[in-house]
Amino acid sequence: MTLDPQKAAELDRLISELVDSESVDSAKLDALVKILEESPEARDEYLDRIGLHASLRECKDQFELTGTTLTSPGLSQPTSAPPVWWKRSGVAWALALSLLIAIGLFRILFTTNKAHDETPVVQNDPEQPLQVERSATGAEKLFLARITQAKQANWRDDEPLAIGRVLEPRRLELESGEVEITFDSGAAVTLVGPAALTLDSTFAATLHYGKAWADVPTPAIGFTIDTPTAEVEDLGTRFAVDVSKTGDSDIVVLEGEVRVGSRQGLDPKEQIVAVNEAVRVRIDQPEILPIEVPAGLSQQSPIRSFQSEDSVPYYLWRFDANDAMGTWKEEGWNPDQKTFPAFSEQEENATGVVIRSVEGVFGRAVWMNGRGGYLETQLPGIAQDHPRTICFWVRIPKDAQPEHAYSMISWGDWSKAGGKFQVGWNSRKLIKAGVQGAIRTEISGGYVIGQNDLRDGRWHHIGIVYLGGTEEETRGDIRNRIRMYVDGQLEPLSGYRDGKVNTQISEKSEQVSFGRFLAEPAAQKAFSTFYGTLDEMYLFDGALTPSQINQLRQNNAPPAPTEIVPVRH
Repeated sequence: MTLDPQKAAELDRLISELVDSESVDSAKLDALVKILEESPEARDEYLDRIGLHASLRECKDQFELTGTTLTSPGLSQPTSAPPVWWKRSGVAWALALSLLIAIGLFRILFTTNKAHDETPVVQNDPEQPLQVERSATGAEKLFLARITQAKQANWRDDEPLAIGRVLEPRRLELESGEVEITFDSGAAVTLVGPAALTLDSTFAATLHYGKAWADVPTPAIGFTIDTPTAEVEDLGTRFAVDVSKTGDSDIVVLEGEVRVGSRQGLDPKEQIVAVNEAVRVRIDQPEILPIEVPAGLSQQSPIRSFQSEDSVPYYLWRFDANDAMGTWKEEGWNPDQKTFPAFSEQEENATGVVIRSVEGVFGRAVWMNGRGGYLETQLPGIAQDHPRTICFWVRIPKDAQPEHAYSMISWGDWSKAGGKFQVGWNSRKLIKAGVQGAIRTEISGGYVIGQNDLRDGRWHHIGIVYLGGTEEETRGDIRNRIRMYVDGQLEPLSGYRDGKVNTQISEKSEQVSFGRFLAEPAAQKAFSTFYGTLDEMYLFDGALTPSQINQLRQNNAPPAPTEIVPVRH
C-alpha cells in the first residue's frame, strides 16, 4: 500500500513549515508525529524519501540526534553554505528535531520490533555484536520447516498438508505413508506412518512414536531428535529412530555417529554410537543397550526426489569472462530462451571506476572497486510476493567502508512500499540496528540482518530465500518470509524490521543490477557502489531447500528446473 496523496502532501507541508519556521510550533510538531504514528507508509516515506536525519548530518558536523539510539548517517560534508533554517536558530532547531526523533520517531521505528518477542537491543558501540533477546512466545509463531516430499501420505483428521507446506512448531500425526520434512537448518527427516512428530525448533524435533530417518548435512550438525526415553544428537550423520507405543527407542547409525543420552533414572547414561551400530533405550531402565541392527531400520530408500510438472526459470551470471564492451553473459534457463547479459555501467560523474575479471571460486569472478561502477541487466526481476532464491559467492575486503555496502544484487522500485528487493551488507550508516558487516536483505520499508560480519577478505557463499505468502499467511512477520544462509548455515538474525514485500517490475522500476544501491536520492548520496568480488550469481524463480543451496555451494550444480519445491501456506 502506498501513502495516500493527501497524507503525502500534508507530510511534506509539515516538514517544510517546521524547518523553515523561526520558532517551534508544537501543534505542527504534534501533527507530524501523529501522521507517523498512524501510518506505516508515512514512516517509510519519512525514512526513505525525506531523509531528515541525513540532512541534519550534512548541516551540522557529526551532530548526534539522540544519545542512545539514532545518530546522523555520515554523509559527506556539503560544499555550499548551510541552509537558511540552520542559520536562524541552529541549536534550538537541533533540539526541536532531536525531540521529534527521540519522542516520536524512536517510538515508531521500534514499535514493530517490540510487538514481537525477538527484540533487537540497540547499542552505541558498532564494534560489538547486537544481541537479540528470544523467548518461547516469539519462536512459537515462526515457520521452521517445509514438507518437501510425500508418498501416499494420510494425516490424522485428514489434515491437508501437501508438498511445499511451510510448518511452524507443532505436532504432526501421520497415519500412513511417507513424508519428508526439511527443517530450515538443513536437516531432513523422513517420517513413516503411523508416527507422531513434534517440530520443536530448526534444530530439534520429538518423535513420540513410529519410525523416522534423519539426514543431517554438515551445516545442521547438532540436530537432535528426542524420544520418550532418549535424546539423539547428530554429530554429522544419517540415522534412524524407531519408537514403540510403550516408548522404547531403537537407534541405528547409518553414516557417521550420534550421541545417545538416556532420559531415564536418576543417573542418565550417555554414549557415542558409530556407523552400523544400534542401541535400545527402554522405558523401564536407564541403561543404553547394544542390539543387532533391526532389519526394518538398516536401509531406508529415500522418497524419490520431488518432480514438478512445471519448470522453474532461473538466471545465472558466472562472471567467467567479459567481452571488450564489458558485457558478462547470462546462461540460466527460462521457457522463452531469452538471455540477460550484464553490462558494465557507472554512475554520473564517477571517476576511477574499475570493474575487472579476477580469480573466483569456480573459474573467474568480477571485482568492483566501489567508485561508481556496477553491472546492469535487462532482466526485470521477480515480481510482487512471488517466492525467489538468490545464491552467490562474495568476498568483501577487510578495509570495506560502510559506503560500499550496497548492493550485491538489487531490483524494483524503491519509491513504493515493499517495492524493491536488495541484498547488501549491514552498514549501520543510517539506522544503528544489527551487526555491522552482516548480510542484509531489505525491501522498501523493511529488512532482516544476519549475525556474522562478512568483512574478512574471504569467500562466503550466500543464499537468500524468500518464501512469499500474504500478510495473513505469514502473520505479518518478515522473519516468516525470508531465510538467509551463509556458507550453507542458517544465519541467525541480529535485527529486523517488518514490512510487506511487493517487488515492482514496472517500466518505472530498476532492472536487476549488481553493485548498485537502490534508494531515494538523499540516501543514495550516503553510499557509493559495491566494493568487493562476486561469483556465480543465481536468481531462481522459486524457493530452494537448504540442501539444494548446500549442493549449489559445494558443486556449483543447480537443481533441475522441475526439482524446485513449490511453497504453500
